[in-house]
Amino acid sequence: MMRKRFKRILLFLLVLSLALSLGCAQGKEGRLEVTFLDVGQGDSIFISTPSGKNILIDGGKRAIPPYSKFDAGKEVILPFLKKKGIKRIDTLIATHPDGDHIGGLLAVLDSDIQIDKVLDSGYRHTSYTYRDFLKKIERSRGTKYYQPRAGQVLDWGDGVKAQVLSPAHLFRDSNNSSIVIKLEFGDISFLFTGDVEKEAEGKMVSRYGNKLKSTVLKVSHHGSRTGSSLNFLKMVNPQAAVISCGRRNKFGLPHKEVMDKLARFKVKVYRTDRQGNITFATNGKKLWIGTEIGDR
Repeated sequence: MMRKRFKRILLFLLVLSLALSLGCAQGKEGRLEVTFLDVGQGDSIFISTPSGKNILIDGGKRAIPPYSKFDAGKEVILPFLKKKGIKRIDTLIATHPDGDHIGGLLAVLDSDIQIDKVLDSGYRHTSYTYRDFLKKIERSRGTKYYQPRAGQVLDWGDGVKAQVLSPAHLFRDSNNSSIVIKLEFGDISFLFTGDVEKEAEGKMVSRYGNKLKSTVLKVSHHGSRTGSSLNFLKMVNPQAAVISCGRRNKFGLPHKEVMDKLARFKVKVYRTDRQGNITFATNGKKLWIGTEIGDR
């Protein structure tokens, strides 16, 4: 059993290595890489552009003893960045102020990694975690702070552009106020949705319609049925979807209703709780996918 499992893991690693090599070899524009980090019950996404820009979206939870000893920033994100030799983050995006999205960012802000810009939804949360987050940004040297709104376009060089789709204005709750970004590189696109729920999804469907169409969808709110409405999924029409959630999490996510909807649209689903880190590599025309491990 162990030998079989080892061979399966090795195969996945070889596939990823081959995929990334192909991505380098093809296309003058280089390669865009998007990695969904396994931070347990939370979100964290690292983006590396062909021009060498580094973007980090969310950071999972921080440790809050005695309730939780796991710190995604210290135990997952920083080791990942160190392994890749990353010493600078051009843009750090906090989609919204919930602890399972910004908690791990505190360790990143405390590290010796230079952070040029921080994008924050601007929704004012009263938690200590969010207060600490803002304080650390204020104390950071050379770090600029912005609150983006729908319609803004972020140019990350070499044909890589990220359009802010939401929020046009803040909602009454933090989830729907999440920053939603569509990342485009050639024929390939990614839709990062934070924790938006059906209210914000409906606004985007009305505003953008089939312009929401994306190759890869980051399923909102860890696969909760509060999001992923049928109309929204119909407009996005993804080929692949990623759900970031913790193994055997107490919320029972992803919800069966969401999984059934994705199956209805014949979407290939990847899950961090089952496959660990999930990396997408593209030259703008083709897409390669590699997972850290086989299904757990």
